[in-house]
Amino acid sequence: MNYPSTSVQGPSEQQVSEGLPSAIDPTQVGAAQPASGPQRSRELVFGIEGLTAYYGEAAAIRDVSFEIYRRMVTAIIGPSGCGKSTFIRCLNRMNDVIPSFRTDGRILYHDIDLQAGNVDPVAVRRRIGMVFQRPNPFPKSIYENVAYGPRIGRSSIV
Repeated sequence: MNYPSTSVQGPSEQQVSEGLPSAIDPTQVGAAQPASGPQRSRELVFGIEGLTAYYGEAAAIRDVSFEIYRRMVTAIIGPSGCGKSTFIRCLNRMNDVIPSFRTDGRILYHDIDLQAGNVDPVAVRRRIGMVFQRPNPFPKSIYENVAYGPRIGRSSIV
């Protein structure tokens, strides 16, 4: 779906943005500037650089680059089938179990390249969890599913 470009007139310059305008634009609702105070440094959690994910020869996502910071809300939105789940599954290497799956680009987690050869994918999944829309239990008893987390304990990624 293509959205028209919009332009917003700023106080001293015109800014042009592609796609939908910002959902919350403080200049449009007359909001005051935030009070100046000490700047908090942002801790980078994920740095995604040129990520392309393939199933066989078909690219599910292409050239995705952006940063995700600690304690900041980040939303991955888009229509059905656009690659949202594929992208999120790349963050904890869940796609590694699919034989035809491969990636190009880099996924850094606290400056550790998650796709490096010395990174244990199981340790990554222990550290970077996912919450699914629908229950996704292991093919075991309820007791075994509940006891699984405490049983595997904690380990480092590398």
